[in-house]
Parts: sequence; structure tokens; C-alpha cells
Amino acid sequence: MSAIAGLFEETERLKLRFIRAYERLYELGRISAADLDEVIDALDRMDELSKEELAAKLGKFRELDLDQGKEEARGGK
Repeated sequence: MSAIAGLFEETERLKLRFIRAYERLYELGRISAADLDEVIDALDRMDELSKEELAAKLGKFRELDLDQGKEEARGGK
């Protein structure tokens, strides 16, 4: 396998991990379906987006209260 093919495969794996993580946030009710669609679209088009555009699209979710999501996953409030 060439280095480029290996890099492509690793990039695709990372995209899938991001998508799974955001799908989990959607399942927990932390993001909307529209937010999830926006993330998936950004990841699909990440080669077309500048670093700044990609950071802006994904970075808006940085302020989520993830501790609340952990509590809900454990059956708490």
C-alpha cells in the first residue's frame, strides 16, 4: 500500500469516528438533526473547505455541556 493510500484510509477512519461521535450526541439529544447533517456535510467536503471553515463548522459544538450528556446516559437528570 502506498503512503497516499494509507493516508486516505486513515482520513476516512477519522471521518467515521467523528460521524459516530456526533451521531451519539444526536442520540443523546445534545445536537439537532440539522446539526448532524451539517457535520456530516462538512466532513464529506473537508477537502473543499479551508481549515477556518471546517473549524467553524465543527467548533460550534465545543461548548456543549458534555457532563450533562454523561449523566443522562447513566440514567440521571
